[in-house]
Amino acid sequence: MAKKSQAKAAKKEPATKTGAAKAPGAKKASESKKVSTKKVSTKKSSARKTPATKKPAEKDSKPAANQEPIARIVALLEQMDEAGLEFIHSQAEIIVTTEKLGKAREKTTKALETVSQQRAVTVDREPPPPAVGIEQKQDNAFFIRTYGKKIFFNRQEMRAIAATSHAASTAPDGARRLYAWMKRERSDFLIDTGITGPRDHALKLLWEHVVSTYAPPK
Repeated sequence: MAKKSQAKAAKKEPATKTGAAKAPGAKKASESKKVSTKKVSTKKSSARKTPATKKPAEKDSKPAANQEPIARIVALLEQMDEAGLEFIHSQAEIIVTTEKLGKAREKTTKALETVSQQRAVTVDREPPPPAVGIEQKQDNAFFIRTYGKKIFFNRQEMRAIAATSHAASTAPDGARRLYAWMKRERSDFLIDTGITGPRDHALKLLWEHVVSTYAPPK
């Protein structure tokens, strides 16, 4: 009986070994499956991590806004014959040229306004010399015009002005002498015209006008 049991045990041992030999293979298969699964999952995750393609830069709003009317015009042009297309082409050229001329006029107008403003500032800072003139209405009536005023002088006063002017050899000296005479004899002239001193350019112009028009009184 003991021999039979040993023989049975000996017969069963190869089966056990065979099963044990198969176990490592099964482990390798499971491991390879796990590895392949990891690779697939890695590929999926890498695919997910791929950065999204950049959006194209947004175009200007004006061209986008013009797309609709352009599409409507194109749809109408497709229905026209050659003569109609030529007419539309000529009208479009006129419109484009008109718009260009309008923009050019606008730029020119703005430039002129800028120049006029700059000139106005210059005039405010440095007013132009006043106009000075002498009118004789009658034999005994003279009028000196300057700074928008017209002041009456009689003949005797004009002779004194002529003598005072010819006594000076230069415009500054003549202006100084005329201011002194006006302040003494006709201060109303200085008040009405707003002349406040001998350096006023109107006095220089008055001196030049008197010495070039009237002879020294005798």
